[in-house]
Amino acid sequence: MKSNQSGFTLIELMIVIAIIGILASVAIPQYQVYTQRAEATTSLGAMRAIQLGIQEYAATQGTLPTSLGDLTPYGLTSTDTDYAAGIVAKISVGAAGLITMTYTSTAPADLSAKTLEITPTINATSGVVTFSVTGGSVPEKLRPNF
Repeated sequence: MKSNQSGFTLIELMIVIAIIGILASVAIPQYQVYTQRAEATTSLGAMRAIQLGIQEYAATQGTLPTSLGDLTPYGLTSTDTDYAAGIVAKISVGAAGLITMTYTSTAPADLSAKTLEITPTINATSGVVTFSVTGGSVPEKLRPNF
């Protein structure tokens, strides 16, 4: 009688384990970037009130605000730490409506104590205000899109 053994050889199993190891070494860093970018995008919710204030200011004044103080008539406070939420430590407004979001030191590694700058732009014809991420110390790969 002939005995047929079925199963995998040791070399086949080692090749499969090596392939899984290679895939994991590529996937884990990409997953970390993905989760940190998701954190950065989620944190944008903290500045939505300021965005609305800037849009209202631009609609009534025809220009962009130069500080949070300019937005107080629209229901906002002039204290930048009042907008702290989650991993966001503070949000400030500067010249030409530049929004600067500062992350806490407890934020994920690549966001910790870094800043994200969002620039508003007024369309000269329609007066519509649009926002775009233009700078800050947050690595470019983690910057959210608008």
